[in-house]
Amino acid sequence: MLAVAEDQVIHARLRGGPAHSGRGAKSFLAETFARVREAGYGGSIVLRADSGFYNHHVTAACDRAGATYSITTKMSPALVKTIATIGDEDWVAIDYFMEGAAVAETTYIPFAARKGSKPLRLIVRRVPPTPGSQLALYVEYTYHAFVTNRAGEMLALEADHRAHAVVENTIRDLKYGMGLNHLPSGRFGANGAWLAFNVMAHNLLRWAAALALGGSVHNCPGFAAGHPPHRLKPKGSHNLISRHRALAAHAPIPVGPRRPHRPAPRPGRGPPSATGIGLGTGSRPGNKAAARGIRATNQTSLRIVVRWFRA
Repeated sequence: MLAVAEDQVIHARLRGGPAHSGRGAKSFLAETFARVREAGYGGSIVLRADSGFYNHHVTAACDRAGATYSITTKMSPALVKTIATIGDEDWVAIDYFMEGAAVAETTYIPFAARKGSKPLRLIVRRVPPTPGSQLALYVEYTYHAFVTNRAGEMLALEADHRAHAVVENTIRDLKYGMGLNHLPSGRFGANGAWLAFNVMAHNLLRWAAALALGGSVHNCPGFAAGHPPHRLKPKGSHNLISRHRALAAHAPIPVGPRRPHRPAPRPGRGPPSATGIGLGTGSRPGNKAAARGIRATNQTSLRIVVRWFRA
């Protein structure tokens, strides 16, 4: 289970066996919020999660920590009836990869059987099925809903919640840019240590990119030009790109008995540094860009995405 904010893993937990996606989410979130506060962050916290974390323990943990949230709901008969009450005039068209997508809002009481349950905003996105698909024979739209206690404009909240899917990039980087594609040991404790070391290495690369590349690996000249390094799969892990573009060492290459030949730097690659590590050059010093990013984070909400995955 991962908690990711600003492309950094702020908490990770290994769970044994075929764990349900929401198992242990209550204590996991309490630890995550405590870590954020202990690190000195005093701004607002926003949790975004998929339907695997749609349960009253998660919302209660957010309420206790004073965090706002948007959580994808699981379809239920009560939810279907609530969506059916939305009038056609209430749907607002949005820019989406499927033509005909629209968003609407209503009120819904999740976990109504629980004591102390309260009504929340329910924001629903409807999308027509792919033309010619089997699904198109049975339904006119598919519906994707989430509950939230956040204030703000409906379309902005819907777009922000949908953007929580970027957590998949972090999972990809941990699997294919680090070593979490499999767990190497038959012992739970050893695998837990493996997870911790991989998360630390991932964060160190992110911090190096923030300092050396002006805030993100995407600012690296070779990456921004659309020429990621070769043999990166799937589709070029950001961590592999960081190591290839930002941390690649310039070293002499011996050529037979002749004197060593030093290859010329490739376009976009900075000159060798005194320590023998070439850092990608940006338009501005990386430490200033990183400082601006830190100040911006302190002034805005910290968006945490919680996600589970299997190694």
